[in-house]
Amino acid sequence: MGDEDKSHSVNSYYDNYDAMTTKDDAHLVSQSIESVTPNCGPSSSTKRCLHDMTKLLLAVLYLALFAVAGMVAYNAISDYMSSRRHPVTSITYRPMDVYPAPGIVVFSSDINAVFLSCGHYYDDIVAPPNLDPNYKNCTYMNVSYPNPYFPERNRKAVVFKGPTKLNRKEILFMNFSLNLTARNFSGIEYLLFHDWEEFISSPSQKEFVRQCDIKNPTWTFSGGMLTWIKLALTETFNLDGSYYPAFNVEDSMVKYNDPRSQEEKMNELFFVMFEWGDKFITEAHLVVTISPWNTVGVLCGVFLTLFKAGEFVTKSIRWLIKARQGNRNDDPNQKMS
Repeated sequence: MGDEDKSHSVNSYYDNYDAMTTKDDAHLVSQSIESVTPNCGPSSSTKRCLHDMTKLLLAVLYLALFAVAGMVAYNAISDYMSSRRHPVTSITYRPMDVYPAPGIVVFSSDINAVFLSCGHYYDDIVAPPNLDPNYKNCTYMNVSYPNPYFPERNRKAVVFKGPTKLNRKEILFMNFSLNLTARNFSGIEYLLFHDWEEFISSPSQKEFVRQCDIKNPTWTFSGGMLTWIKLALTETFNLDGSYYPAFNVEDSMVKYNDPRSQEEKMNELFFVMFEWGDKFITEAHLVVTISPWNTVGVLCGVFLTLFKAGEFVTKSIRWLIKARQGNRNDDPNQKMS
């Protein structure tokens, strides 16, 4: 046998193999399609036809259940991730009779104002506050630290221990003086921090106040008036367990009827009083509305449903294939053909 004959034989073998393979694949596809098609021909009984239809409908139902279960799993995961990114706030109120002493940082030196006097008063101020420059009946500390915004300069401040006794209407009164010849407008800036004891126990009071200057908001009280400042405290608890206190300030101003002479009025007076104005500390807890265990439970139920549905669909298709093959074996027309 020559080389051309051998080549022709090999090509003929592969052509016949490809044709047989294509025919088998087509037959397998045809058998799979027929197996899930209800046998409702003229030779089939009504009972068998209804039985096949029921099995087919159940298979379609469980396939739809597959899709629904997948959507539920996706939505459960998406909702949990969204709740982590956007937690809600749960508000509670804690009653207080005595607050921890806050710190009050007054930047009087920014406008060259002079600290004159201070004092604590209780229940209600019956007599006018003591304006004697030598009367300093309060706890305070002078602090100088590098200005966080202009490091080449120092910023000076007076740090006061704030009021604590809400049940006795404790008020901290402060008085400052400013020479009006230097400015057209006058105001003294101040900020608040949560715990005086934390400031005292800090290794560096300068650095403590500097960090407060960077992180905490500031307010201003004006000259020539009595500014009455009422404090309220909000404590925010984050998801990672961190804690952040913040002050809410409500102030009101009353005009000061200055009895001094015109020459003495060249030095403008500042009066400010600090008092706790809220009987409750507002506690804001950031919470995730969807628990991870709820999401795990939903996913377990979804996967169990998918498993059982897949098992049922597989058994239904096998049963339909077996039933179709049994019908063909029992049909005399199919045997003769």
